[in-house]
Amino acid sequence: MAQRAKWQDRFFISTQTTSISTAATFVSGQIGVLSNVFALEVTNNPHLNADPQIEDTRIAHGLSVRTTQSATRAGEYNIGRREPKITLEFNANAYNLAPFFWSLFQTGASEGAATVYPKTCIAYTDPACEMWMSILRQMSASTADSHRMDGGICRQLTLEGRGQGVIKATAEMIGYDVATNINASTALTAWANKAPLLWRNAGASLGTYVASTPIGIDGFRIVFNNNATGIYYDDHRPTKWILGDLMISGEIAVPWAATTVGANAQLDNFIAGTPARLRLLWGSFAGTADGELMMEVNMRYTGATVEGDTETVTTLPFEHADDGTTVCTVVVSDSVQRTIP
Repeated sequence: MAQRAKWQDRFFISTQTTSISTAATFVSGQIGVLSNVFALEVTNNPHLNADPQIEDTRIAHGLSVRTTQSATRAGEYNIGRREPKITLEFNANAYNLAPFFWSLFQTGASEGAATVYPKTCIAYTDPACEMWMSILRQMSASTADSHRMDGGICRQLTLEGRGQGVIKATAEMIGYDVATNINASTALTAWANKAPLLWRNAGASLGTYVASTPIGIDGFRIVFNNNATGIYYDDHRPTKWILGDLMISGEIAVPWAATTVGANAQLDNFIAGTPARLRLLWGSFAGTADGELMMEVNMRYTGATVEGDTETVTTLPFEHADDGTTVCTVVVSDSVQRTIP
């Protein structure tokens, strides 16, 4: 067998809305990052972990060593349920973010109809899932040796940016099952070729639902988590995913010199328990043009520290909190009609 290096790996995603146990296909007419384009340009070369649970029970059988199952004695190691996992890291753009936001928000996602199709994600009111993803790790283009996780959903999605750099995305995926020895099509060659979002092109504002103030911040980190749990009946694979509490958390640092929202304003908000609304955007205020992203979160601060090596800032970790309007809104827009219900 030929030697192999990690740079030879390629990763692909495809979506389907049939069921958790259905394998999405990577053929013409299907949607991945784009229509008929499935390649996800990951930056971390991840392992696709089948993650079988090992049940280890010591048995009194007169031996000092552990045993496996045989015709003459019971085994002490048994394979229990599976919950495959993979973490995908990639440079974010509206096209590769769209399927992951839908996967995380599920029925909280909707899609506008036009030549650009804005995807709007709000807090879900139904714990059920409507979309599942297959993730393919191509080990070779024609030999049956590639790996594929089916029935996957995004449990956690992290976006962060600093300085003048690229916006980084990390998607933590859980799946129904893993298949090995898959013959990956030689036709999987196309790339999306979309430029990443850059922090220098971002806009930020801080305030209330009624009024907000544009601010300059040196970076951000925001984490979306649906706390999905697999439900196992009489099978080693999950029968379904149930979405749990939607948790949104993160951190920003507001310059002391910022107009209106600087100085002690956010420290006082933290002390008083006053919520604030953060908006981050790439493009227009609404985020509905092709390639745009807008994230708006109503939040309560979980800390406030006035600090800084060069410039004095107030570092503000936060969690989302519903103020009676909209707990959060994400709009990610691309020209792909993903047929979100």
